[in-house]
Amino acid sequence: MFPAKGAPNSWRSPPMIKLRHTLTAFAVSASLLGLACSAEESGTETANNTENIVESVMPAAPERPGKFQITRDKAGDYFFHLIGDKGQIFLTSEAYSSGKPAAINGILSVEENGVLLERYEVVPVSADECTFVLRAGNNQVIGDGPVFRDCDEATAAVSYTRDLVAGVVQWKANVSQGAQFELWKEESDGEWYFVMRDAEGGILLNSEGYTGRTGAVNGIESVRENGKQPTKYQIVTQADGSFSISLKAGNGQEIADNGPFASEGEAQAIINESLELLISERVGNPW
Repeated sequence: MFPAKGAPNSWRSPPMIKLRHTLTAFAVSASLLGLACSAEESGTETANNTENIVESVMPAAPERPGKFQITRDKAGDYFFHLIGDKGQIFLTSEAYSSGKPAAINGILSVEENGVLLERYEVVPVSADECTFVLRAGNNQVIGDGPVFRDCDEATAAVSYTRDLVAGVVQWKANVSQGAQFELWKEESDGEWYFVMRDAEGGILLNSEGYTGRTGAVNGIESVRENGKQPTKYQIVTQADGSFSISLKAGNGQEIADNGPFASEGEAQAIINESLELLISERVGNPW
């Protein structure tokens, strides 16, 4: 049975969520829109934009300053984009051939690093044009900006893009409610964990520890898929007479658990609630 590290049954926001709640809301300047409009059209189009499969990562809300969006091209590669509230693209990722979870991991990295001005770098692309890149803490590029007419415009766009990222993060923190997955890195062992909570904050499912965030994101996607099937759940009787829940993937590997429970009925009630929420697609994501 997986230990519920850092996630007791009473509500506790993991470190990542706490960070998001402490961010102050940033006003996204109207100049951002003007800068985006002045960018070269080639820099504001999605990569391989013909017949892309587009998926909005965040639900619509009138007050949101922008959003992240995931696309998939004909070759099967995934990309993510940071979109302004008028549809302008301000950051585009590399191609992720390994799958959607890798693109999701990239979005989470942008949310962490994109609020820091020092992580942006203005880069000339020709004698008359400039762009900017966003780097992670390991110096890897995680997002490219559009192409601007000069480096002054690109430099100004960095500040506005930073504000847009911060605004999106703050918006997500403000609207986070109801049943949801939480994802965080545990300080004690350096591993990544997730939990699925009900609308009142109670834990329904716990994950194992993952050495990387992408693995934990994969775990959430697996719970979403397998957790809709009653046959994937098992109630296990422990040596002390208590009961626990085990959720397994198609290969038989345990991907989430919960317990102990005093009775089999309590365990079954948790399974029933998990099934209902996952089947109805009413569990929010941490991205």
